[in-house]
Amino acid sequence: MLVTGTRRPPSIDALCGIYSKATATDIPWISETMSSEEMIKWWFDASWFEPDKFVTVYTMNRPAGFAFIWWKHGRIRINPYIDPELPIEIAVRALETMFSWTRYLAKTSNSYVVQVYAGPEHGYLHRLTTKIMGVGRYIISSYIMVAPEHIPIDKECRAQIQEYRKGMEKAIAEIYNDAFSIYSWFIPMKPGDVEKIYGSKRIKALIAYIDDEPVGYVDFMSRGTGIRAGYIYTLAVKRKYQGHGVGRALLSRAIELLRKSGYSIVYLDAYSDVVGYYMGLGFRIIRRYVNLEYSINMLPASQAYMVIKQDA
Repeated sequence: MLVTGTRRPPSIDALCGIYSKATATDIPWISETMSSEEMIKWWFDASWFEPDKFVTVYTMNRPAGFAFIWWKHGRIRINPYIDPELPIEIAVRALETMFSWTRYLAKTSNSYVVQVYAGPEHGYLHRLTTKIMGVGRYIISSYIMVAPEHIPIDKECRAQIQEYRKGMEKAIAEIYNDAFSIYSWFIPMKPGDVEKIYGSKRIKALIAYIDDEPVGYVDFMSRGTGIRAGYIYTLAVKRKYQGHGVGRALLSRAIELLRKSGYSIVYLDAYSDVVGYYMGLGFRIIRRYVNLEYSINMLPASQAYMVIKQDA
């Protein structure tokens, strides 16, 4: 059974459990727990959320996995999460169902390229995807990078750093949209999205100002099981201020705060084009995330599944 078309998917607690287990499967200290309240605010109440492109696969009356599906620049992107505690044959069937539903949604065009987010290289989701689809075109989407103990601030940087407080949501959305609009995956962020994300006590943020203009920000949070890990969630600097030490200053302060809070590991995910920047600051690569790319016709054809339009 496949459930789609709802702003409030059933079994949100179960989806949170799948998300936590899936992110912990390959590298436990990069796992992310998410409460039902956070999942609703961060995902289902977000301005970018499209109910018809979110699917949940059920087996034996319990969720086996879920996926986000996006259409962007002639590509379909699918971000699946599969319960790693399922028997392998059921996990494969659940992922096949997601793939065949994606092909069904795109039935009006055979020219689409499908990009599957396959998680850490050679990890659980990567293995499931290649078992069904073969290797496909291999794309490194980002790198897991561990921070140095300390990053010295550029003495010539004029940025003044402030802690986030309510009322700064518009400034953060503007910085985010300016910095990331160059990427193919970009979806604009609205101030309301920022407010929902930062309503969580787990996320902290710092904003950099130059001459009273907000020019960059960094946000960070706790993650992991067993080991206390600090995760730098986003670093964004307006394009005209990049190269002026703003990012370095924000990272330096964020790492300092995380170390003082007792986090033994501080890390981030870096896109390929900025890996050199982070390496220059002393970060080191420990693992890669991958996307696997296929033509739409390579996805499994429609299966005999029951589709429920939840809000219909």
